[in-house]
Amino acid sequence: MDSDNADDLTFVLSGKGAQVECIFNPPIYLNGQHEMCMKNYTYDIHDLEKYINKQIRKNEDDQDVVVSLKGNVVVSLKGNSNTMKVEMLTTMDVDFSDESSIGSLLGFLRTIHLKEVLHISENIVDINRISAIDIMCDVVYGSYKNGEPSHILYHFYRNFPPGFKIIEVPDEKIYMPVNTNVLSRIIIKAVDQAGRLSELRGEELTLYLRLRRKV
Repeated sequence: MDSDNADDLTFVLSGKGAQVECIFNPPIYLNGQHEMCMKNYTYDIHDLEKYINKQIRKNEDDQDVVVSLKGNVVVSLKGNSNTMKVEMLTTMDVDFSDESSIGSLLGFLRTIHLKEVLHISENIVDINRISAIDIMCDVVYGSYKNGEPSHILYHFYRNFPPGFKIIEVPDEKIYMPVNTNVLSRIIIKAVDQAGRLSELRGEELTLYLRLRRKV
C-alpha cells in the first residue's frame, strides 16, 4: 500500500504460486462506495529456475558437494523468445527420463543431460497449458462467468510465448465495485480458463491494485 489517503490507495501483492493474500491490521475503513482495478500483473520463468535450485538444495546429500556455475546456482535456465525454447546449463547431470519430471514441460526429451554442456530444448516450452487467465479478487463483485456471478477483477488471453515472462498491463483499467466497507484482507487468485489455479510451479506472482472512491 503506497498511500495514506483511504480514498485512493495502491496495493502491491506478491507471493509464491497462484494465490496471494494481504491482511490489513488494523483494517482499512472505507467511507462510501469504492471500486478496484488491476494495474499490472507479472510472473517469470526465472522464478521456476529459483524453485528448481531450491528443491535441489533441499534434497542434496550433505556428502555431495555441488560446485555452482554462479553463486549458488546449479541449474541455469534461459528462455529464447524467438524459438520459444529453453537453454539449460547445469553443474550436475540432469535426468529427465522419469515420466514425472518437468523435462517435457521445459521442452526436453526424456533423457540424461550432461553437466556443463549448453542444452537447448528439442521442443517448444510448455510450462503453462493455459489459453486465458482470470484474476479473481474476493472483495469485488459485478462480473459474470457463464451466466453466474463471479469475483473476476480482470481477464486476459495469452499473447506471450509459453513459459516466458508475463507482464500484463491493462490498456484500459476497468474498475469493479468493492463489496465491503471494512477492508481487513484481500485474496487474489490467478485461475485458468477452466477455473483451476494456474500452474505457476513456485514462480513469483506480483499484482498492483488500485482502490479508489467510486466516481
